[in-house]
Amino acid sequence: MKKDVLFDTFKQKKHVAYCSEDVHTHDNYAISASCSFNGKEKDYESGFHYYGARYYWSELLTGWLSVDPMMDKYPNVSPYAYCVWNPVRLVDPDGRWVWNSYGNLVAQKGDNINTMSTFLGTSVENCATMLNRCGLISSSGVNITEGCTLPQRNLWIEGSTSSDYYTVDNDFTAILHYYVGGGTSVNIGDKSTSLLYNSTEFLENHTGIISNSQKKDGVFSVNMTGDMFHIGRTNVKYTKNRGLNTSTITYSAFSEDGFWDPAFWSENTLGKWGVGGDLYKPDGKGGHLEMGGVPYDYIPRERTFFYKPEE
Repeated sequence: MKKDVLFDTFKQKKHVAYCSEDVHTHDNYAISASCSFNGKEKDYESGFHYYGARYYWSELLTGWLSVDPMMDKYPNVSPYAYCVWNPVRLVDPDGRWVWNSYGNLVAQKGDNINTMSTFLGTSVENCATMLNRCGLISSSGVNITEGCTLPQRNLWIEGSTSSDYYTVDNDFTAILHYYVGGGTSVNIGDKSTSLLYNSTEFLENHTGIISNSQKKDGVFSVNMTGDMFHIGRTNVKYTKNRGLNTSTITYSAFSEDGFWDPAFWSENTLGKWGVGGDLYKPDGKGGHLEMGGVPYDYIPRERTFFYKPEE
């Protein structure tokens, strides 16, 4: 398919699908500008495409013309492979950053925090947070070196919380807010959030979800009764987004949950089933059967994970 783009007296003709060549015309002269396969510059002397780290020959081969400098890290993949032999699903913008077979992110020669930002599709600030978690930021700066590995478990960012709301992070503060908080919503603290995201139940669900390309959005529950009695069994919603180089999954913990006292629970179970007549008639949060306080909602805590796209 051809597409013409007009700029006053300029006319640019571009092959949209492969960006094979641009021709710019102005008055009585023409300038040929190299574009190329995947939008990379073509070296017309050799006929190869320059990616910054290696040359690629798209006319005949589907691989690099030189070996991957990190080939010893991936013995199961040809050192000449482009996108692990899967160019339909994956792209390699400069021959750098790669997911290894364990789902960890590995830096290639010349990689830095900016190429990491591009590869993951997130901000430099978020990358700095993850690099710091991996121990790759010190007083001397960012220490990304060729071959350094970022474990998948550390590739996540936390959603922000509002300072406008009270924070509960243990059973005592949860019960206290029940009696004096007037039913206002609360943030769940970092300790409780960390316990949930590091629980065996959450990690098992997380592993299953990211390995299943058919799962898009959903919800599961995690039982925190043993760690945080006031939370009990809580909901975790998730949304997946699949990218070319990197996929993401965003979890929303403590979703549609809150501190419910026994009376409120009874109203929403026994009362809705018609048990006990007016004794358990649902009347919302607070009301005639509460234990001196007012139930309240939890504000969900979000966390986004970055991971290797599913096969």
